[in-house]
Amino acid sequence: MFGFPLMTQVYFLIPGLLLPEAARPFLSAETLAVAERITRAAAGDAVTQVLTAGPAAASVHLAWLWRVLTRKPLPFASAPYAWLMDQGPELSGEIWRMHFAHDDGTALTDLDGRITNDAAESLAQLLRAPLDQAGFVLQRWDQTFYLTRKTDWGVEAAAWPVLRAGVINRDCALAARSDAAPDALPKAQETVRTINSLLAGARITTDGTQVNFTWIDGGGHGGRFYPPTKIRSVLTDDPAVLGWAQEAGILNHRTGKAKDAETWPGDAPPGECIAVLEDLYEPWLTRDWKTWSEKLPALVTHIETLAAASRIKNCDQALVVACGTTHTVSVPVRLPGAAARALSLLERLRGNSGLTAEAWLFEPD
Repeated sequence: MFGFPLMTQVYFLIPGLLLPEAARPFLSAETLAVAERITRAAAGDAVTQVLTAGPAAASVHLAWLWRVLTRKPLPFASAPYAWLMDQGPELSGEIWRMHFAHDDGTALTDLDGRITNDAAESLAQLLRAPLDQAGFVLQRWDQTFYLTRKTDWGVEAAAWPVLRAGVINRDCALAARSDAAPDALPKAQETVRTINSLLAGARITTDGTQVNFTWIDGGGHGGRFYPPTKIRSVLTDDPAVLGWAQEAGILNHRTGKAKDAETWPGDAPPGECIAVLEDLYEPWLTRDWKTWSEKLPALVTHIETLAAASRIKNCDQALVVACGTTHTVSVPVRLPGAAARALSLLERLRGNSGLTAEAWLFEPD
C-alpha cells in the first residue's frame, strides 16, 4: 500500500486538492490557513509520488484506488463496474461507456443526464450501425449508453470529466495499450472521428441543444478481485469505485455515499477505511479557483468529522492523499484523541508543529 503501513489508518483521498503553481496567485492567506488545518496534526513529512501519465492524467485518485482496492496494475477500468452498479449482467468481454456533449468549437457542454427519450432513440438509430462496424454492441438503458465488445479495443481513453473540462488535449486522449496490435490506436481514432462526424451532420437536439460530440471511456473487463482487499469500508459517490470496493470483497452494507457522511457504516468491522471526497474536483478541473476556495472550508470540516468518527473503527492515524494531475502528495496525520506516540529527537527539536500549506499544496512540475 502507498506510504505509511505501520498504523491502522483512515485514508482521505481528495482529487483536486493538489494545485498547479498557476493557482497560487489566486489563493488568499485565509484560504491557505484553511488548507493548513488539514496538516496541523501532521505525524510526518509529505511524500510525493507520480502515479499517472498520458490519458490517465488528472484521474490520479482513480489510479490510486484501483491499485489499493484491486491490487491490479494500471490502467484502471471503470465502465464494467459502473455497469454492475447499474444492474448489468456479468460479461466476459470489454465494457465501455459512451458520453454525449455539445461542442461549440472551443468548449464541451456535458449533456449526460440531459438526453431526452426522443434524442436517445435518434442517437441509437444513428450510431448502432457504425458502432457495430467498429466491433461494438450498443447497450442502451434509457438515456445511458454502454458499449460492449468481444475483442479488446486495444486503447486507453481519458476519463470523460477530464476530457470534457479540457485538462487533457483531445489529440492525447487515446493511447495504445502495451499489448495492443500496431494498428489499434489509429483504428480507434478513426472510429471516434467517424462517429463525431456523423453526429455533427445529424443535427440531433436535446431540449434545443445539438448533440454533436461523443466520447468513449472507462473500458475494460469486469470481474472479482483476488485476494480480497484488507480495506474494511469505503465511502464514495463514484459508482465505479463502489463496484471496485464490492468486487474486492467489501460487502455492500459496508460501503456508503461520501457526500454529507458524518460516520462510517456501522456494520463495517474495525480496520482501515477510505473516504473519497470529490468536492474540489470539478472546480479543479475547470480551473475555477474562486469556487475551489469557497468549497475548501466545508471539505476540511468534512475531513475532521470523519477523522473523529474513524476512531470507533480503531483507526489511530489518517493519511491525507492530495491528488493532482500526475502526482499525489500523502501526509500522515494524528487523529483527535489518539494516544500520542513517542516523538523522535528530531521531532522534539523541530517542535512537531505540523506542515504549512505551502509544504504540500502545490504539485511539482
